[in-house]
Amino acid sequence: MAALAKPNPNKPREVGGITVVKSSNMSNIPEAVFIEDVNKFLDETSNGADVNDKFIEGILEIMQQEYSKFKMMEQHLVYNLQQYKKKIPEIEKTLNAINRLKAAKGDDKELDLNYSLADNVWAKAHIVPEDKVYLWLGANVMLEYCYDDAWEILNANLIKATEKSDETRNDLSFLKDQITTSEVNIARVYNHSVLMRRQSKPTGGQTEKK
Repeated sequence: MAALAKPNPNKPREVGGITVVKSSNMSNIPEAVFIEDVNKFLDETSNGADVNDKFIEGILEIMQQEYSKFKMMEQHLVYNLQQYKKKIPEIEKTLNAINRLKAAKGDDKELDLNYSLADNVWAKAHIVPEDKVYLWLGANVMLEYCYDDAWEILNANLIKATEKSDETRNDLSFLKDQITTSEVNIARVYNHSVLMRRQSKPTGGQTEKK
């Protein structure tokens, strides 16, 4: 885990945020600021109001909301990464199929192939390479391409998907650090409130002077 970020007065805070600031992350994921001095943090946040149980409860509620936003971002990124893990092998398989068709056409050969109809259901096909394939482009659109054009399109898609996958991994790594920082901040503020309540209670065992 990267070092916990320290507050920087030159960084503008997010609207409605008390422990997050704008970061240099390319995906605009905010940065969680580590609270080093809880007393100082509460005094600055209170703007002169009494730092009591009710005030700290409100602060913890806001911090929990910020933490929840980080967790929602994490779920979204994890989903995207899973999609890329499915998409990249599919593109690679299609590229390999086109390479095989190109090689067969160059050798003037016909191919007998097995192809998937559904999960665990396969069929045989006899193919005569004719320098044309059909690619699904999404939204129920299928277009015909020659082998070279289809290969170029798929290769470009593979490069883009790989780059996006790497970017998502980096975002997840950065986001996990922000989640950890938020968890530590919440625990520190909560423990501070517990300590304040203990200190405010009268100590027992005192005898009245006569």
